[in-house]
Amino acid sequence: MNEIKCAIYARYSSNNQREASIEDQIRKCKELAASKGWIVLDEHIYFDKAQSGTQIDSRINLKKMLRVAMSENCPFQKILVDDTSRIARNTKEDLNIFSLLNFYGIHIYYVAQGIDTAYETAEEIITINGLIDSIYIRNLAKETHRGIEGQVLKGFSAGGKRYGYYSVPVYNGKVDIYGNPLADGYILKINPEEAETVIRIFRLFGEEGYSAKKIANLLNKELKEKGKPKPPRGDFWTVSTIIGSKKSLRGILNNEIYIGRYRWNRTSVKRNPENGTKKRILKDNSKWIEIIKPELRIISDELWEKVKRRQRYLKETANGKYVQAKKVYSKNLFTGLISCGLCNGNIVVVSGGKYAKYGCSNNWNKGSSVCENIFKINKNTLESAIFDSLKLDFTEKKIC
Repeated sequence: MNEIKCAIYARYSSNNQREASIEDQIRKCKELAASKGWIVLDEHIYFDKAQSGTQIDSRINLKKMLRVAMSENCPFQKILVDDTSRIARNTKEDLNIFSLLNFYGIHIYYVAQGIDTAYETAEEIITINGLIDSIYIRNLAKETHRGIEGQVLKGFSAGGKRYGYYSVPVYNGKVDIYGNPLADGYILKINPEEAETVIRIFRLFGEEGYSAKKIANLLNKELKEKGKPKPPRGDFWTVSTIIGSKKSLRGILNNEIYIGRYRWNRTSVKRNPENGTKKRILKDNSKWIEIIKPELRIISDELWEKVKRRQRYLKETANGKYVQAKKVYSKNLFTGLISCGLCNGNIVVVSGGKYAKYGCSNNWNKGSSVCENIFKINKNTLESAIFDSLKLDFTEKKIC
């Protein structure tokens, strides 16, 4: 009888587990293998740290293991996993992986539940456990949301990084079992250096007439030369950081926290079932929680109104191009198919209308401090040149 050789997969979520959980899961799997006389291949122990079980794409080592399992000479016949939730926390993903591995003759053994996908009833058992895991995730999300709502209503921060502020724990004398102080919650305090940048952005836009692009370019130039000001996220300042986008729904110039208006529960996140990408959806304003916090004010009402007035003016005089500029990009044939020779960024249409031109998106959105490629080419000229080089003729349609 051939010896059964096994791989192991482990995972822990950053939300409610610790890194040592990986070691515990691997230990349990090895104990099971020893009890059955199976051999664990140490070079095929895979694990993903701080990764949610609700999506596959971000789990690099799970995908690596699946590629090995689908290879022509896979060295193992079974994959040992502590329990069904380590692979996925929804029935669809569980069954997809089960079907895929089953096709290649690889079976999963879930140690905690004693489920072996080699059994005829494995699909039904996995379905039941997948439903249990899905219900657990849904209930956990509701409990977490309810807990954060309670903190917000008590005057604490809902968490997350907010540019211009830092978090400070609030203690009341309680300690954990090790004697460490327990925080009731966290409150926001103004970060003077970041607040100065916020004020400057508002003044540049509302008083000096700078565009969001020009502001981003200016800040990136200073960032390259002086190492500051640091952007809220990423390595560079972008137009969307300044004015927001469809994805972020708001930027610095539209964030009312800077006038002391703290809002929470404005949006929810939905995941695309096809590719796993997230989309932020604006909720009905009746569900928003709004608290006035004068201590968080950075921008005066006068300066805020100057920005709002200029935004309205730009929207009215430019036929809405101020808020819809990005729509232009996706309507052009070669957007995303051409790369900049200097920075490898996308070549996109950087100016629309009758005389639209292609240019480097990094130079256009982030400035010459990020990419020095200022060259731009007429859209029709570039597209005609590419068509001519390919010898394509679209003037006559032929049906084969």
